[in-house]
Amino acid sequence: MNQPIESDTVYLVDDDAAVRDSISLLIETVGLNCRTYPSAEAFLAGLDAEIRGCLILDMRMEGMSGFELQEELNQRGCMLPTIFLSAHGDVPTTVRAMKAGAADFLTKPVDGALLLDRVQSALALAHARRQAQRVRQNARRRLESLTEREFEILKLATAGQPSPLRIDT
Repeated sequence: MNQPIESDTVYLVDDDAAVRDSISLLIETVGLNCRTYPSAEAFLAGLDAEIRGCLILDMRMEGMSGFELQEELNQRGCMLPTIFLSAHGDVPTTVRAMKAGAADFLTKPVDGALLLDRVQSALALAHARRQAQRVRQNARRRLESLTEREFEILKLATAGQPSPLRIDT
């Protein structure tokens, strides 16, 4: 489990070994990396701040539940798009997961083609989030490099005020 994290890695957390084996095999058949974990605690133990990809997460597990793991990831600022899997899916549970930031919610047994489609969507979302984060970091870096006077002029300009440097003729 200490191998380098790839950009298109699917992390699978499920306490059922047969589910982990079948889903990881399915994911690997389309050329994606899949790392499996038997519990939320095992996943958190190996969590890296630079983690990239998406997460397939079982709802009900021994120990920490899928909801509890998602809550912990949210608190840590982890931006992994999460696809919940549950054999006990209902509308209130799905709504709760989506409100907490899940990218999707599927019921077991899951159709392989549908799961792969949702994984591709989640990975695209992960890439978009990383790109947006890079844009924000670049903007922040540029703002921090402004002099005090440049920042004052920027604030006036963004407020729609005329530039104090304007010379009327």
